[in-house]
Amino acid sequence: MNNEEILELIEQKKYIQLKKELSEMNEVDVAEILDPLDANTTLLIFRMLPKDLAVDVFAHFPLIKKRHYKCYYRQGIKPYIR
Repeated sequence: MNNEEILELIEQKKYIQLKKELSEMNEVDVAEILDPLDANTTLLIFRMLPKDLAVDVFAHFPLIKKRHYKCYYRQGIKPYIR
């Protein structure tokens, strides 16, 4: 599945299929897909990833983004579904 198809699943809020597709992808590709998304969408998707994949994806985020998301996590801010 290519990036456009993944972004389409996000827009259509097909989270079950999205989780399945992302779980089969390599962590660098997942990080690239999440990078341009807004913080809420990124956190929502990030939290649905399997733990091992999430750790690897997080390692590929730019430092500024890591700090930003750590702050969200520490404050207990959870993403919401619109």
